[in-house]
Amino acid sequence: MKILWIIDVPDWAYDINAKSISSKLNNHSHNFIYGNKTSNVDISQYDKVIIMFPPNISICSHIDNYSKIVFTLNSHRVLGDINVDILKKIGSIVCANKSLYDYAIKYNKNSFFIPEGLDLNYFKCNNKQLDKFVIGFSGNIKASSSHKGYPIYKKVVDNLISIDKSISSLCVGIGSTFVKRENIVNEFYNKISCLVLLSINEGCSSVIMEALACGVPVICTKVGYHGDVLENNKNVIFINRDEKELTNAINLLYTNQYVYNEIKKNGIDFASRYHNIDNISKEFELAITNNH
Repeated sequence: MKILWIIDVPDWAYDINAKSISSKLNNHSHNFIYGNKTSNVDISQYDKVIIMFPPNISICSHIDNYSKIVFTLNSHRVLGDINVDILKKIGSIVCANKSLYDYAIKYNKNSFFIPEGLDLNYFKCNNKQLDKFVIGFSGNIKASSSHKGYPIYKKVVDNLISIDKSISSLCVGIGSTFVKRENIVNEFYNKISCLVLLSINEGCSSVIMEALACGVPVICTKVGYHGDVLENNKNVIFINRDEKELTNAINLLYTNQYVYNEIKKNGIDFASRYHNIDNISKEFELAITNNH
């Protein structure tokens, strides 16, 4: 089967997910294009067209055979931009969490609930002891962006650092340190003690699943796939977007080694069970062939 993947931009979340899945589907041939640059591509030569970024669903209007389209629904933020008449016609829809699946199944019976996956041979815990308790954040830290809760993170962490010099901060992403994908484990996850992500909404957070797999306890809002399936104080700490709650959660991990170790161990177990790319790619192949 010849498969065309249409993605937003290279080397970001959707591209990484597409490359991870396609690498396991080696009985098919794969090609990748980015953005809306389909005018120079003969789509008719492909058996399946996988659209990895929701706004690109407009591309469907240029495809004569809707049944060959596989559409990935990864975020609630784009639901208002989607033409439901197109959803009804396309071959299948892959949804990143339960609420997105509940939305899609109303319009298309070939809807699948499949979270994202990881190469667990790369994303794994190294149990390295750090000199400080390092609080990590990954996302857009520009002043105009608050979707993932950076302003709350910064205020709380700056205050904790001013009180205790054995606490520090490490941020990666837009507006801070850029780390290449191939270096993200050594340069980020192996250097932090916990991860904070206070998103307003998520599909299936790559950052959370990567942290879990690397044995980094996560403090996050109860949204998206992980908000549905993780268990508070077992494999995650759920909080609201609140400075006091974040302060208390960080202090709990910082001062209680038993709680820290339990959340760390259970997080690794969760990632191993639900985010293994070998299993996820098999589920994705069922969606491509429209077989439940």
